[in-house]
Formats: sequence, structure tokens, C-alpha cells
Amino acid sequence: MNTGPDISPSPQASFAVVLEASEEWLIDRILAIARQRNYIRYTSTLREAWRLSIASLSEQLLGALAICPEIPELSPDTDFAASPGAAFAVEEARRHRARGIDLSLFLGLMKYYRQSYVDLVDERSEVLEDAQWCRRFVDRFFDRIEICFCAAWAEGGEDERIDEMRGANRHLANEKNKYLTIFESLAPPVILLDTEGRVDNLNFAAARLFRKSAIPGSAYYGGENEQGVFAWLEEELEAFLPGEGTDLVLEKSLEDGDHELVFEVRLQRMLDVSGKFTGIAVTLNDITARKASERAVRERDSQYHALFENNHSVMLLIDPASGAIVDANPAACTFYGYDHAALTAMNIDQVNTLDREELRIELERARGEEKRVFHFRHRRCDGEVRDVEVFSGPIRVRGRGLLYSIVHDVTERRRLQDEIWHQANYDALTGLPNRSLFFDRLGQAIAQARRNGSKGALLFIDLDHFKAVNDTHGHAGGDQLLREAARRLAACVRQSDTVARMGGDEFTVLLAEAAEEEAVEEACRRILQQLSRPFEVSGQEARVSGSVGIALFPLHGEDPAVLLQRADMAMYTAKEKGRNGVWLSGIPT
Repeated sequence: MNTGPDISPSPQASFAVVLEASEEWLIDRILAIARQRNYIRYTSTLREAWRLSIASLSEQLLGALAICPEIPELSPDTDFAASPGAAFAVEEARRHRARGIDLSLFLGLMKYYRQSYVDLVDERSEVLEDAQWCRRFVDRFFDRIEICFCAAWAEGGEDERIDEMRGANRHLANEKNKYLTIFESLAPPVILLDTEGRVDNLNFAAARLFRKSAIPGSAYYGGENEQGVFAWLEEELEAFLPGEGTDLVLEKSLEDGDHELVFEVRLQRMLDVSGKFTGIAVTLNDITARKASERAVRERDSQYHALFENNHSVMLLIDPASGAIVDANPAACTFYGYDHAALTAMNIDQVNTLDREELRIELERARGEEKRVFHFRHRRCDGEVRDVEVFSGPIRVRGRGLLYSIVHDVTERRRLQDEIWHQANYDALTGLPNRSLFFDRLGQAIAQARRNGSKGALLFIDLDHFKAVNDTHGHAGGDQLLREAARRLAACVRQSDTVARMGGDEFTVLLAEAAEEEAVEEACRRILQQLSRPFEVSGQEARVSGSVGIALFPLHGEDPAVLLQRADMAMYTAKEKGRNGVWLSGIPT
């Protein structure tokens, strides 16, 4: 192999790459600390709220990295107002002070934001050019942010503070009025219960249903709540309150004057931002009409059978307990190729290719209405297997609980979906995986190597003198050479490895679980040898060669983008050294 020095990015550049790729890691880290230190008692538990904070801090830190060639140290004469992130700190101070947040609480949480970024530096130290430099940069950046924050917090007199509190109170009043407007306007009756199951509030629809009031908002402003427990719900609450379930759905019949109404009642636990149980929301959905409709359907059972027989869609009645096909319409007999007697003597597992136990579970899910749409593969009488979409749900036929299944043949649709997926993930010219699929496989290989303690290699290959082929033989000739080069590259590696086209005349090779450097060298030797052989292009001979850059994982990092960048840089070094050679990133060989 050729030798030469490593071309490394600056500490700022390597840190910026890590920051841009680590947003999810930082969110996970600060959320874990906030839960551990009980900050979520005063803050949101929504992940997106923490994402906004991390995104803002990372944006400021990236800006500081871009304009500060050295670590921004502190001195008595430092103009903190001109510091990177100063405007951000001032805005955050004013916003949190107006919300009534205590300064010590905010600064305490800021310390853990700082710790999260320091932990990121430690976690990614192997891909950073100078981890110690990055730690010091993070510390000084947050020092300046906190100083600016405290200075902005101290600004303004008592009158300004009072104005801020008045504004905050007006905001809270508006939020309360918004909540009441929405709550009172809800069409379904809604009841809010406290942690003991007593009535805390109920909206206008619920108050009217239970003859409490005919005036919207009276339960909130008028103090007309009896703080009691509804007798019709007492038994269910007694079982639900001490349990761990998040919700409960049941049916209840309630009197409304001379009429009996049927409701689907949903009980849902309410949790505050820290996850603490604060009460139960009870929603009543009037299903009186639906229940009446269901009774009518049952009464029209004989009419259903005529519809079943004459429908052009494939329809089956299945016993969910045994899987027996109880009935099949003529369309089903035509589709499967059996007569009615033969089909209704069969079990659904003789048609469905799914494993018997898995199929049993799916039948139970359909019977329990946990799932209504299924995708299976069904075998017909002639042995042909078709992709089908099945709409299935419970039905009572002559007092018997069955599954009513409507079967649609979606074989052609699935074929088109597979074709679209292939077009999105494979290069149209060479048939190799494209950049998107390659990155997916590289990420999987890195994760597997991390789990198993194994190694792998990423090769970045550029064809030497390819432009001359295009100039001489035209783009059609160039395409012909690229297809043959792809075929040769694929023949140089194992089936478990991946060869991909990144675009133009650039290819990548993923050598998964390449434990020994000798194996990588052997693969590179085969690649150079195959690419150096003459190509036949438009009936004429054409010659190219290959320049190969290598990055090893985990030696050179575990981030796909960083690995690709290092392999790319190594490839350019190989070109500079005279082409038709190999260069290992960071280690001259």
C-alpha cells in the first residue's frame, strides 16, 4: 500500500460534525438527568420541548465554533454583551423571568445542560481531533452564556418586574379562559374527577345530562359541584383507581327523562408534567343510535345472507376459535378455485401461508377488534400464492360469534410497491445499492460491530481516467464501463459485504466483520487488479484504474458520515500519490 500523513480536520470542524449528528443523543442525556434530579417536576416532559432547547444551544455553540479560532477565555475586560450567544442568553433570561422561574432553578438546570455537552465530548472523543480542547471550549461557552444570563436577569427595577408578573398573570387568565371555552364547548359530556374519584368539574354537556345546571361554566364559577361520586360509576372507580391501567372503556345505560341512553364511557388517568397522577377524565360518547343500528342488523340476518351470496368481493365467515371456514360466497369459491362444499370443509390455515400459531394470534386480534386490516399470503387451489389484504371483524350470525372477512387481491399493488422501493434504494444504471441504502447498511454494520466487539472496513473507490472514457466513447460508453466495473467490484467481495454506487464514477464497499487487516488488503488487491484489466467499450478497448481510500471501524470512528469522510480523504491521498493505489486513513501503510 502507499504511505502518507493523515489529513485531519481542525478541532472546531470535527466538533461541529459531531454536534450536528448528535441532537437525539443530547436530548436523551438531558432528559435522563432532568428525571434523575427531579427537574421535570417544574418542566415539561414532552421530548419536543427539550429538543427546542438543545437545538437552540447547539446552534449558538456551532456559531461560536465558527467565529472563535481559540477558546473564548474570560478576563476582567471581557465584553460579554459581544459574546457568542449573548442575545440568546438575554432573551432566555427575560422569557424565564416573566414566567416566574427562579434564577437558582434555571442556573442549576443550565449546569446539567453543560454536563450533557461535556458528556458528548467524552462519548465521541475517539472521533474528535482534540477532546480536551473541545471540553474547555464547552466550559467557556457556557460560562459566558451564564454570565450574560445573570446580567440580563438583574436588569430592570421593581416596576419592570411588576409589569412582567402582570403580563404573566394576564397570560394565565387567557389560558384559563381558553381552556374553559374549549371544555364547555365539547359536544360529549366530560367529567373531571380528583384522585379520590370525586367530581372536580364537568362541562356543560355533562351538567345538562345530569340535571346539574343549564348554564355553561356554572360548575366552575358557581361552585355548584357536589364533590361526590356518581353512583352509576362507583363500582368501576373502586377497581380502576388503585390499578395501573391508563384507561378503561365500558358501556352504561343512563336515564334521560323518559328515554334510556346508552353511552360508551372512557376513563383516562390524567398525569401532570412530572408524571404524577392528578385525577381521571371521564368522557361519555352517546352510542344509543349505534346500539339500535346493531340490533337492526341482527334482525336483518336473513337479508345479510342474500347480500353475502351476491357480492362480487371475496367474503369468508370464519370461526375464530378453530379457524374453520364456516361459509364462503361464490366470489370466494371462484378466487380460491374450490367448490363451496370443499372450501367450507377446510380450515383457514390451509389457505393462509402464515404459521399456525401466528395465525391463531391474528384471529384473536380480529375477534377482539384490536386490529381490523391484515396483510396475508393466500394459496389457491392451483398452488399459486397471492398477496391479499383482509378486512376482518366480529359478527354474530344466527347467534354464533364469527369473523366476517373481506379479501382483496393486492398482488399487483404489492409488486408495484416493491418495484418503487427498489427504484428508491438501488442505482438504476448498475443495479447496485445507492447512497441511501448503503448508509442504512453501514449503520447496521457499525451497530453489530459494537454489540459483538468485531471490526469492519469502509472502502471509497474512484475510477482513474474515467473522464477520458466519456470523452472518447461518449456517455453511453461510459455507462457501459460503469456497469462492468460494478459487476467486477461485486465479484471481489463476499455476499455478506455491500458494494454501492455513490454517484458518477465513485463506489463504496462495506466489508462487514473484517477482523484482520490482511483480509482488507486482499480485497483491495483484488479490486485494483480487476479494475486495471481492459474494458470493452463500444467494441473497443478502454483502460481505467482505481484509487481506494480505507476507513476502519471502530478504529476511525463509529459515525457513518465521519467514516465516509475519512475514507474519501484517504482516496484523494491515493490519487495524489499517483493513482491505482490504496491509502488507509490516518495510518500510512
